[in-house]
Amino acid sequence: MTRTYEFSVYAEGADLTAASTVEQLERAGYTHPAAAASVGIQALVFSRPAERLADAAESAAAEAECIAEVWIARNVRSGAVAVFDPVTMEPMDLDADPTPTDPTGAMPARPQRRIGRSQHIGSPLPLR
Repeated sequence: MTRTYEFSVYAEGADLTAASTVEQLERAGYTHPAAAASVGIQALVFSRPAERLADAAESAAAEAECIAEVWIARNVRSGAVAVFDPVTMEPMDLDADPTPTDPTGAMPARPQRRIGRSQHIGSPLPLR
């Protein structure tokens, strides 16, 4: 069963708030309106349909890593993409099977929260 997973990944390298990087991300297919940089830590938020969170995370990482000098944080032991709850920034378990609250399989909506003094960048393009 396909579900829509919402998660964040930490990114290193290119400045995610620079217009040139935003343009490259958009050309690579990144269309979620939430990317942030705060105190030298950068994150991208993804909303991605997949059968498993691990599949969604790998797909998102591959998309982001198409950009020159963007690297996505991975678990040092397993090599899996490290994913975090986009609101709390707590680590998410790739093997967890969240129960959706609506029949479309979408994950429940969560309130947006800003962390510190973030700079948010966005895209005018709709999600795929």
